[in-house]
Amino acid sequence: MTQLNIHIQCTDSLQLTYLLGEGVGASGSLALARQFWIADLSGRNATKLTTDTALYETPAWSPDGSRMAFGSNRGGRSGIWLLDAAGDVAALNTGLPEDFGPRWSPDGRRIVFFSRIDGMTQLFSINADGTELRGITSGSPGDYDPDWSPDGTKIVFASKRGDSPGIWVVNVDGTAPIRLTSNSRGDSNPVWSPDGATIAFTRVGSRNRYSIYTMKADGSAPAGLATFILIPSLAHPAWSPNGRKIAVTGRLCKQADNCQGVIQFGGIDGTGYTPITIPGVIGDVAWRQRR
Repeated sequence: MTQLNIHIQCTDSLQLTYLLGEGVGASGSLALARQFWIADLSGRNATKLTTDTALYETPAWSPDGSRMAFGSNRGGRSGIWLLDAAGDVAALNTGLPEDFGPRWSPDGRRIVFFSRIDGMTQLFSINADGTELRGITSGSPGDYDPDWSPDGTKIVFASKRGDSPGIWVVNVDGTAPIRLTSNSRGDSNPVWSPDGATIAFTRVGSRNRYSIYTMKADGSAPAGLATFILIPSLAHPAWSPNGRKIAVTGRLCKQADNCQGVIQFGGIDGTGYTPITIPGVIGDVAWRQRR
């Protein structure tokens, strides 16, 4: 007797959310308004999700695909907002001065993010209804870009702590921080694979080229996905819900004055990456699993 495990996932149940706009200056700083769009995996059937003049960043869909958390300067300060299936947008009021980079817990009940306080960034989590704010890290010169482990027990994040910036992991209550990587040029944007075995992240290499790397969850076996060199890259790598693909947005430059906005996604072995050219696409990309 042979046991077969078959995984079926309909591609029309998946969508990609991304940013369109001219919102990146020559130095990589956010400059102008840019808007969220959502489309199918081919880039077709695109629908605009936001229509105002605010800045937007880091879209993150709840596990059930019903709500999107994101960062924005709507209302005059950098904060976290929630967009529901009806298109209504509401602020997630944390009581902190500046909030960035939201990511949902696996059960969809809490959101982890980082906030700038007294010139430093620290990690926090909060219920999706704005209650029970909890600090995760403190005293570091800068902790940012958090993401939940699939079992909900740990947070992976980028940090400036120690003698070199890198990727760290910590328990959700802030205990037992462990360094996973060290890179003098910078590692950032870590995201956990759905099975919890792998972490993808952005690494800055020579000539300030940005590449997507993967490593095991304990920090071992780092591997670069060489076909993902983007200049500049402002994007988190984003795992597909089944963990078989990674997507990222950026500007793919054949020459210094010949750059195109692209979304690339493909197999996690570094092969099969196919760019979808969408004029003006910038920033982060997020998968949405429609239920």
